[in-house]
Amino acid sequence: MNSIRNRVITEHTLDYNYSRGKHDFNALLGGTYEYTFLKTSSILGSNFPTDYISTINAATIIDADNTFTLKEEIGLLSGLARVNYGFDNKYLVSFAARVDGSSLLGQTTNMVSSHRQVLDGMCTMRNFSMRIYHS
Repeated sequence: MNSIRNRVITEHTLDYNYSRGKHDFNALLGGTYEYTFLKTSSILGSNFPTDYISTINAATIIDADNTFTLKEEIGLLSGLARVNYGFDNKYLVSFAARVDGSSLLGQTTNMVSSHRQVLDGMCTMRNFSMRIYHS
C-alpha cells in the first residue's frame, strides 16, 4: 500500500481595541482555512516465481478485488467576528458570529451557501445579567 497525505492549516485574526473616556470598544475579525489531500493506492499480487523476488511485476496472479486507488481532497473555510462595547466599566454588550463551509457537503453544495451562523449577545450590569441567543 502506498499513501500520501498533505495537510495545510492556517488561522489568522485581527484584533482592534479603542478606549475614550468611559467607552471601551473591542473588535475581532478572523478566518481559518484547512486543506487535506489524501492519495492511497494498493495492488496485491501472489504466486511469485521465487521467494527472493517479491516486486509486483514478478507476480503471476494479481488480485483485482484488493487493487484500488483512492484520492480525496477536503477543504474547510471559516470566518468569525466579535464586537464588545463597554461603558463606564459597568455595562458590557458583546456580539459574535461565525460562518463555516466544508467541501464534505458535496460538489453540488457551494461552500459559501452551506454555512452555520451563530449570533450571541450579552448585556451585563452591576447585579443583573441577561443573555440573548440566536442561532
